[in-house]
Amino acid sequence: MDSSHITDTVAKIMLQEILEHLEDDHLIDQYSELLEKRYGKPKGTIINYIFFEDLAVDEMIIQLNIDTITYL
Repeated sequence: MDSSHITDTVAKIMLQEILEHLEDDHLIDQYSELLEKRYGKPKGTIINYIFFEDLAVDEMIIQLNIDTITYL
């Protein structure tokens, strides 16, 4: 899957699938990488949202859409 074709709706589905299959490391890694690439977030962002910040799917989408890039 090409990360540039991921919409917020598709991202929600992917995040929900991660939450439903927390035992599937391959799925988590694959989807996390695609979502982090799509939204320009550093590696580990999705894992952090799920396991450390305990965010709901809608809140993760909000956080993914916040521009955190520092422009010089």
